[in-house]
Amino acid sequence: MSSSATVVEWPPVGAGCLDELDDAGLLAHLVQVVRRLGADPLSGALGDDALTASVAVLHRVETMVAAEKLRRIGEVDARKAYRGGAVSTADWAASRLGMTRWEAKTVAATAAALAELPPRRRSWPTATSGSDRRRWPPGRWTS
Repeated sequence: MSSSATVVEWPPVGAGCLDELDDAGLLAHLVQVVRRLGADPLSGALGDDALTASVAVLHRVETMVAAEKLRRIGEVDARKAYRGGAVSTADWAASRLGMTRWEAKTVAATAAALAELPPRRRSWPTATSGSDRRRWPPGRWTS
C-alpha cells in the first residue's frame, strides 16, 4: 500500500507560525525537524511514491540550506567576523566548521563570489522550478 506522494509545504506561506522566531530560534527549529525525521523508521509503511517524494524534498531543502550557509559565510567574510582567532574566512571555516583547508578555501571563495553577484543572480541555489533550473550554470544566465 502506497502513501500519498504529495508533499505539503508547512507552514503555509504567510501562516506566521515561525514569524516570531529570530535566527537562533529558526535554526534550533530546523535542527529539531531534521532530528525528528531521522528518528522515524523507514519501513514498508512508507510507500515508494512517498519515499521518493520525500527524498526530492530533502534534496531541495539541502540545496536551500547550502545556499543560506554560503550567504552567511559571505557575510562573515564581508564583516571580517572571523577576527579574534582566525586570519581569514577560510581559516575560520577550517577550524570552526571542521572543513579541510582546501574545502574551506573553496567555500570562502564561492561565498565571496556569490556575495558580489547582483541579487537576481545570487538566488540560483534556491531555484525549484524547471525554468529556473534551466538557467544553470550561473555563467549562462541572462540579465
